[in-house]
Amino acid sequence: MTEENQEINEEVMENMSDDSKPCSKTWHVSGVSVQGTWESKPCQDAHDYRVLGDCLIIALADGAGSAPFSEEGAQRATKVACDKMEDLLTAKVPSKKRAWKKFMRSVFDQAKEALVAQAGDRDLRDLATTLTCVVATPSQLVVTQLGDGLVVARFTAEALFVAGKPQRGEYANSTYFLTGDRAMKQIVVQFYEPVQALVAITDGLLNLAVENPDCVPFAPFFDPLINFVERQGAGKETDNKLADFLRSEQVCKRTDDDKTLVVAVRGQG
Repeated sequence: MTEENQEINEEVMENMSDDSKPCSKTWHVSGVSVQGTWESKPCQDAHDYRVLGDCLIIALADGAGSAPFSEEGAQRATKVACDKMEDLLTAKVPSKKRAWKKFMRSVFDQAKEALVAQAGDRDLRDLATTLTCVVATPSQLVVTQLGDGLVVARFTAEALFVAGKPQRGEYANSTYFLTGDRAMKQIVVQFYEPVQALVAITDGLLNLAVENPDCVPFAPFFDPLINFVERQGAGKETDNKLADFLRSEQVCKRTDDDKTLVVAVRGQG
């Protein structure tokens, strides 16, 4: 562990210390998006999530820094993606991979159509954003990726693993956006057994969260966050503490980018 990562781990532990709360069998979820420190632009990250009985859906997006209205794109994409996932899951939960891929493609199609409508007379690229979607059911985890977000998960009492790896574009420091001409061909859908906990982040936290270049999850970053949400449960207080952590000096000296963090833990009793 590097000295800087040790400091981050200590910062997490200090901010995440709270009294335990009883767990339920549903998902405990906390999510925040905070503005970066490098400029005065509005936060270009966005997220949304819904707990639907024993199912969980998450969408997170990172608007392109070079796109003048990317915060609109990120906010619209996450809202529409979650709306569409909720509508489809309420009607019927897919049982086969082929059906899931069709399901998720329709979610991304709907999100892109919403951006086209949102753009109006503006260039669609002005709303450029990534989009990562997660569906966790009692029988599986489905992660659909377009861009450089990261999803890390763990099975009960097992090590963390990468469930959704950042995509890199043709050029250095580039990635794929929902507004791109080939976006629907660049979507990656991955399937896993049901998980006990997961964390989704935008690329503003990658320097803290993974050990490059292999994108190995850095457990001292993730484990305290998961343990905190498991103990504390969902709610505004939990969200505020996660936001305080993302705005802390120890985090901001490692990254000046916008940051999104969604932590979800399945209740055990």
